[in-house]
Amino acid sequence: MVGHSDFLYVADSKLCGADAMEHIRARGGRFVTVMPRTRKEDQEFRAWIQDHEPEWEKVWDRENPRRKGGPRDRWFVWKHPLPFREG
Repeated sequence: MVGHSDFLYVADSKLCGADAMEHIRARGGRFVTVMPRTRKEDQEFRAWIQDHEPEWEKVWDRENPRRKGGPRDRWFVWKHPLPFREG
């Protein structure tokens, strides 16, 4: 799509399917996606977070694009230490 394998694909939960994620992974790409509640990993995370503090990584930090002086637009992610069932 972009002509090289070093890219970050950001998508909603529609990406969170075996075929789509494997397609990106097999070509050296990376992705950030919202995991649907129907995934086992979501249930495991919800139980784990009750007693643990993830090591959040800031991946986006910019001024508020809609309101000058408004709260900053920041995104944080946490990488699960175990692979998804798709690897």
